[in-house]
Amino acid sequence: MSAIDLQAENRHLKMELDALQQQLQRDKLRNEYEQHLVKEILEHAASRNFSDLPNVQHEHRPFSYFDGDLFLIARRPEGGMYVLLGDFTGHGLAAAIGGMPVSEIFFTMAAKSLSIGDMVTEMNTTLGRLLPDEMFFAACLLELDSKGDRVHLWSGGMQDVLWYEPAKKACRRLASQHPPLGVQSPAEFDAHFSRLYARRGDRFLLCTDGLIEARNPEGDEFGLERLQAVFERQPTQGLETVLGTFDAFINTESQTDDITVALLTCEAV
Repeated sequence: MSAIDLQAENRHLKMELDALQQQLQRDKLRNEYEQHLVKEILEHAASRNFSDLPNVQHEHRPFSYFDGDLFLIARRPEGGMYVLLGDFTGHGLAAAIGGMPVSEIFFTMAAKSLSIGDMVTEMNTTLGRLLPDEMFFAACLLELDSKGDRVHLWSGGMQDVLWYEPAKKACRRLASQHPPLGVQSPAEFDAHFSRLYARRGDRFLLCTDGLIEARNPEGDEFGLERLQAVFERQPTQGLETVLGTFDAFINTESQTDDITVALLTCEAV
């Protein structure tokens, strides 16, 4: 090959490389735009959240740009409130998309003051129809009445809910009684929920498994027992003590899953 031919070949290769780099940049920009658009849609789906209610605290730490944890709050028309904490299988965009139909069902049915049993029945049917077989939605729903002393609880596939009762100075665990949503057929599904008679000032602590299964540099899990001990020792400190203890425990270890923790205090709302 002559020097002239070699120069021509090099120019051709450079043009091809430049064109490829430009295409990659366009693809990158389009992908970023589409991710941003989906993020806005997901945030809009949850925009009806009453996240400023004084008796609810929560901390949400996503593992990636999109996450599978979902935390929703809605007022009951006649007073009281609904709370949903859930965790889709995995994390990322695929897990986050499931939050759109769940949010729509939750807020639409909350506005009609329907029971959490009705809510989970509709969610299970919808998710069973939409999700692939390998995906499901572990979820916990609570309904607090207007006086703040009666709680309805449905939990499927979630971590134990911790219930602290100041009158007894004790904390008990409320274990999940059902499989996750989207697993059972409508004929198999059980919407039965627990009716709890609480006192004003009682506190319910909920979390996703990202908190419980987080490990410190030595490989030890944070664990439910540690969480309960911290919560029971200083229940009036809100989430501050819980999260402070958690952060000190994991130290420099990197987060490996979405983390959501919420604290509900029983009072009239």
